[in-house]
Amino acid sequence: MELQTIQNKIYTIRGMKVMLDRDLAEMYGVETRVLKQSVRRNIERFEGDDFMFELTPDEVKEFSRSQIVILNKGR
Repeated sequence: MELQTIQNKIYTIRGMKVMLDRDLAEMYGVETRVLKQSVRRNIERFEGDDFMFELTPDEVKEFSRSQIVILNKGR
């Protein structure tokens, strides 16, 4: 995967640079649910709020508005 492709999948949310689970799953060639299962099974390796958090409903709405082309592409 090219560096520019990865950089385009980094977003700033809550003042932190993040990647979405669906983009990470795509990079690793697995389904999003499989990636999330793996993290949950090994949660001790991923301690701290700086590794993973869930978007609030308001954040999802705001992100959806600002990224509408990306979000609708696969739907």
